Amino acid sequence: YKKLNLSKKDHILFQTARRKDIALANFIINVDKNHPKFHIRVALEPKKKFKSFFYYLREMDHSLRTKRAFIYLWSDRIYKVLVNESISKKGIYKSNMPWSFYKREYKNKSSNFTIGYVGDARSSRGFQYLPSLIKEIEKKRSFKYLIQYSKITENLLKTKDELIKLSKKNKRIKLIEKYCDYKDFRILLKKIDIMPIIHNASEINNVTSGTLYACITHEIPFVIPHGTKYMKKVLKVDSYESARNLNQYSEKIIRISKKYDKYLKNLKYSSKILEKKLRKDPLKKYIN
Repeated sequence: YKKLNLSKKDHILFQTARRKDIALANFIINVDKNHPKFHIRVALEPKKKFKSFFYYLREMDHSLRTKRAFIYLWSDRIYKVLVNESISKKGIYKSNMPWSFYKREYKNKSSNFTIGYVGDARSSRGFQYLPSLIKEIEKKRSFKYLIQYSKITENLLKTKDELIKLSKKNKRIKLIEKYCDYKDFRILLKKIDIMPIIHNASEINNVTSGTLYACITHEIPFVIPHGTKYMKKVLKVDSYESARNLNQYSEKIIRISKKYDKYLKNLKYSSKILEKKLRKDPLKKYIN
C-alpha cells in the first residue's frame, strides 16, 4: 500500500467484499487521512457475529457520509439489511455489476452447441443435478458440455466423481476444476452457447445470480428455474426459457437450440437494455 503512494484522487475497488476486506478498508481509513476512495461491492449477505461486517460498517460511517467510502449491493434484500444496520444510512447504494459486454455471433441449426456451467460447486446452485441433466439431454440430442467449478463441498464429491466418469465415456464433456480469474472467466463464457441455471429460484430472487447476469452481458440464451424474478425488467420475451424440473430443463435447452437465432436476437436486445442501465449506475458515477 505504501509503495503505491496512493492519494485522495485514487480509487480502490473490492470486487466481492467479505468481513476481512471491509476490516482492511477501515484500518487504512484510520491510519491514513489521505486514503483513496474505497468502493466495496457486497454479493452475499454478511453474517451477524462479534466484530462482523456490520461492526466495520458502523465504524466507517463518517467515510460513508463524506463520500470517501461507498458500499454497493445488487440485491434489494441485502441492501435493506445493510441500510438498517448502518448508523447514518448514507453511502450505501443499490448497484448492478460492472461488466464487459460481448457480441455473440448467430449460429445455424446444425451447429454443435455447447451447454455450460460455471462457478462454485454448491447445492444451492444445483451442481448435484448436472450428471442427471446431461443424461436426460443425451437421451434426446447430443451436445458439447463445458463445466467449470471450484470450491466444491464434501457432500458433492460423489457428484464430482460421477461427472468424471461421464466425461471419460463422453469426450464431448469437458471439466475444468479450478478458479478462473476475470479474464479466463470471460473466455469460458464466449465458448458457451446455452446455459442452464439450476439454482433455487428463491436464492436467485434474494441473493441474485452472477451467472444469470453474465448470460445477459455475454448474450448466452439460458434456462432459469420457474419463479425467478431477478432481471425480469431487463429480459425480453423469448430470450430465455424457464423450467420446473430436469426433464423440462432438457426440453427447453433443445427448444433453444432449434430456434437459437430467435433467442439470441431477443437476448441481444436485453443486453442493450442492461448496458443502458449501467450508464447511470452509482458505481460508475462515484468511481470516475
